[in-house]
Amino acid sequence: MTALAAYAGEASRLYVGLVLIAAVAGKAGAIGAFRTAVAGLTGLPERASGAVAVVVIGAEAAILIALLLAPRPGMIAASGLFALFGAVVFVALIRGHRVACNCFGGGGQPLSALDLIRNLTLIGACAVFLRSPPAASLQASAWLLLLGVALIACLISIHLDEIVVPGP
Repeated sequence: MTALAAYAGEASRLYVGLVLIAAVAGKAGAIGAFRTAVAGLTGLPERASGAVAVVVIGAEAAILIALLLAPRPGMIAASGLFALFGAVVFVALIRGHRVACNCFGGGGQPLSALDLIRNLTLIGACAVFLRSPPAASLQASAWLLLLGVALIACLISIHLDEIVVPGP
């Protein structure tokens, strides 16, 4: 059971890392759309929204690096960031804001409960990692398997709104 828990922890770390890679790349590649989303969610003026957008992208990139260099503190930071994102989404939904998330680049769907589910899933993945024992040295085949599982989970997370509510 300990080996399985360690594998689950590493798969969770890879999943969170892949989601962060997609988020950083998407937001940086469509910074204008993300700045607009920040403005719509916060009511901040354009200049301040731009600064917040850059800080969010920087925080995600820093956490991604931490996942490689200091995994446990990185996962703690990631869970805090996902909790903050979840709170922002929750407040926006309560207030009835129809803002596109642009979490993974431009063209996103308006915020919905699916965004909360994504954030809760990511927080859960952080918890799995933090509760799992450290993984002993894994063979390359094990890393490939875990990466495959994480990639599938990442793709589902990123495209959740398209999977559950398909477009026209």
